[in-house]
Amino acid sequence: MYNQRVSCQFVAQLLHLGTEYLNLLGTTVLNDGDAVIPRKNNLKYLNLAFSSVEDRVLVRLLRSSVSLEKISLRDINQKQMGSKNSKQVEYEQSMLKLRRSWYIECLLPNAKMLTTLDLSNLYNSEYKLPSESIEGILLNCVELKEANFKGQISDLEFFVNNLTPKIEKLNISYSYGYLYKQILPLVK
Repeated sequence: MYNQRVSCQFVAQLLHLGTEYLNLLGTTVLNDGDAVIPRKNNLKYLNLAFSSVEDRVLVRLLRSSVSLEKISLRDINQKQMGSKNSKQVEYEQSMLKLRRSWYIECLLPNAKMLTTLDLSNLYNSEYKLPSESIEGILLNCVELKEANFKGQISDLEFFVNNLTPKIEKLNISYSYGYLYKQILPLVK
């Protein structure tokens, strides 16, 4: 459903039918209020990159996705700040940062089987996840084989020392710190 506007009710129906692969890339999920997202769903693959999903709907979706193997939360709910004044932009950036860490908290209980995770941040370093969220991911997602943390890592030492050895493909570009000091431990 690339770049579409769909109701939460429609997404809930897909989940009730046992959908395992759901691509909502660039999609706006409209909260229609009466949608019942199942307590547990069969999703193995969930792509929410560049999508816009109301927080309550997204949290219910993440909490109910108990079989996830692949997920992309790349630039989720990241609105364009074009015509707003700087105080409004600053406030929205801080709120989105808080909300994104909440999304990670909701994902973590079901993240043990994740093999692919995309949390890359394309637009702005202001949307970087807090270190606590990254730490939670590293300590809980022990099956990761592919991870995209572009623009997210600030504590490289903790990251390198706690990244699962199962990782095969990794993007940590635009990370802050002295990466050259961490190359050898990272490769090991």
